[in-house]
Amino acid sequence: MSQIVKVDRKLDFRDAATYSKNIYGHPFTEKSIFDEDFFVPQAYHGWVEEETNGGTIAWAAPHALTLTTGGVDNDVCELTHPSTWTGSRNAMVQFRAKMDGIATVGVNIGLVDADMSTNDQMCFEIGAGVATLTNARATNGVAFVFDTDGDPDYWYMCATKADVEGTPVSLAIAPVAATYAWFGIKLDSSGNATFYYNFKPVGYQAAAVGGTTALKPYVANIARTGAVRVATVDRFIGWQDEA
Repeated sequence: MSQIVKVDRKLDFRDAATYSKNIYGHPFTEKSIFDEDFFVPQAYHGWVEEETNGGTIAWAAPHALTLTTGGVDNDVCELTHPSTWTGSRNAMVQFRAKMDGIATVGVNIGLVDADMSTNDQMCFEIGAGVATLTNARATNGVAFVFDTDGDPDYWYMCATKADVEGTPVSLAIAPVAATYAWFGIKLDSSGNATFYYNFKPVGYQAAAVGGTTALKPYVANIARTGAVRVATVDRFIGWQDEA
């Protein structure tokens, strides 16, 4: 008899079990897990903010980080974490994030090998026509990208592999101002990337990154016309094989 119970949807603890002890034994996942709710300021858990780019990253109660650009055109905020994620370990990451406004702004949500740490730059930027990435400065990375410098104003799948830029692919999904959404990226051992929006698969890019390339969580935003722009992230969770 198999020792595996397969659950296709959710377990729902109801009535008295909702707020009482409801697991007997020791839950022991086979995945490595990193779950960040931002209940404390970012530095306590190793998040790195790049603020030389004209913006400010700050903790906000009860549990969120706000990325606020400066008021000069192309001011940038970048947020990373030193944890590493690879396709060879079947990494899956999810971010919950929002933008206060969706005009004259660019946003990246994903995984990169290094941030920019340079004024007026973030890893992925899209230009008019969306034929190519105008700035894929990370050597390796994969991300959701929204950039009003491009056209139309949708979320795009973007990737760069060993300094070779992929073509942005529209997901035909427009962000909703001041509304949280979930952004997920799953990598396999070949570096193929599957994109999830609000938990549903919405896109796929073959060989988006190297299968063994070490990547780290990355969120960034950029002001496009000299007006302050704010993005907020309040949850990051990632899973990958232990070895």
